[in-house]
Formats: sequence, structure tokens, C-alpha cells
Amino acid sequence: MIRKQHYENYLEPGAFMAFYAKQMRLGKIKMVDTSKGIGFIEDENEQDIAFCLENTNDSLYAGDKVAFEIVLGEHGLMATNIKQI
Repeated sequence: MIRKQHYENYLEPGAFMAFYAKQMRLGKIKMVDTSKGIGFIEDENEQDIAFCLENTNDSLYAGDKVAFEIVLGEHGLMATNIKQI
């Protein structure tokens, strides 16, 4: 895991999140609600990350293992570029 304190002295304010978000993360699909078009991924740190079903081409089901990136959306962190592994 990348620790912020290792990089914050070298990056401009706010740049750490942009750097961190580009890292691929691993997790598993926790739940999918097709009626609302959303789902949640539980990452390796047991953190829940939301995603929109329209942002993936794969059919995803609870328990599927995935790789993904994180972006900062209107409602907080969101998973994007989700790939089933």
C-alpha cells in the first residue's frame, strides 16, 4: 500500500489523490442492484467502493473478483475501469 506521508513532501497539495487514484486496486463485488444501476466492491482493505453499472462492459455478480481504478466523484470515491479477473 502506498503511504501518503512518503509522497506528500514531493507533490503539490491535492496531487496525492490524483496519483493514488491511478493505481489499480483489487477487490470483489459485494453487491449489485440492477434496479438502481449501482453496485459495491469490497477492496483488499475491506473498504466499500461504489460503482455505476453503466461504467462496465462485464456482467458482474456478488463474489466476482475484479481489478479497478478509483476516481473522486460527486458522492465520494467511485470505482471505474472495472475488469473481471
